[in-house]
Amino acid sequence: MNPRALIALAAFVWLLTFPAAGQTPEVNAPYDRARQYGGWIDANRDCMNTRHTVLAQESLVPPTLSANGCKVIAGLWFDPYTALTFTNPKRLDIDHLVPLSEAHQSGAWAWTDERRRAYANDLDNPGHLIAVQARANRRKGARDPAEWLPPNEAFRCPYVLAWVAVKRAWGLSMDRAEAAAIERVRGRPGCHFKTVVIRYAGLKSGRIAK
Repeated sequence: MNPRALIALAAFVWLLTFPAAGQTPEVNAPYDRARQYGGWIDANRDCMNTRHTVLAQESLVPPTLSANGCKVIAGLWFDPYTALTFTNPKRLDIDHLVPLSEAHQSGAWAWTDERRRAYANDLDNPGHLIAVQARANRRKGARDPAEWLPPNEAFRCPYVLAWVAVKRAWGLSMDRAEAAAIERVRGRPGCHFKTVVIRYAGLKSGRIAK
């Protein structure tokens, strides 16, 4: 995430994370990602779909676009999960911070397909979609904070704060183990919305992985 997004994320967390989302057992509902959530869309019809919009927004330098202006083909991205920086967008996934499968079992199973697709392509809520190393994202899979946290320990506090904010914004529940894991991270010294941007500012000197 770039500094602008981090400042917005801190404000978003301030508005949405208190109190924490309720604890409710998850529902093992039938899940079909392609049919129920679809793929990346071009919501504003500017020829750039959600993936490339996120890449353009989160590049730390002006991104290089394809000849038709529809795709991002180069830039500079900092992955908060690994503390690595990247110049090749092919090395990156756009992660749903709260994965689609996790959202589905936490309440999205009851939504309309239209609302599910809006969730899958949400560009309005800071921290909802972030550009991260593809390998790290695939290791995370659909796991919640009780099962996976970013290997970059300095980002674990912002990560769980953003997780709660996304769940609260979309009215999604948490199970007991998930909530307990989040509270363990939030209980560490300095894990508070006021310190998120300040602490994160020191992470921008990551190694470059082209």
